Amino acid sequence: VEAARIATAAGIPVVLTSASRVADALSGRDTGTYFHPTGRRSADRLLWLAHASTPQGALTLDDGAVRAVVERRTSLLPAGIS
Repeated sequence: VEAARIATAAGIPVVLTSASRVADALSGRDTGTYFHPTGRRSADRLLWLAHASTPQGALTLDDGAVRAVVERRTSLLPAGIS
């Protein structure tokens, strides 16, 4: 089911069925569970960040970087990260 969640977030429909019913599923018959794509496909980079990366380590921001992210909702610049 986790794989179906990832695929549908990428705009791919998923049918979860038994191996013996694959031909039925591919011919469009109702078999198993159909997961609809969740709408608009995210950018490849965002999909990778959401589903393939494992967060590790720590991120330390200086005061200016915190203000930029929290108050101005802007991206971080490398100079503000240590």
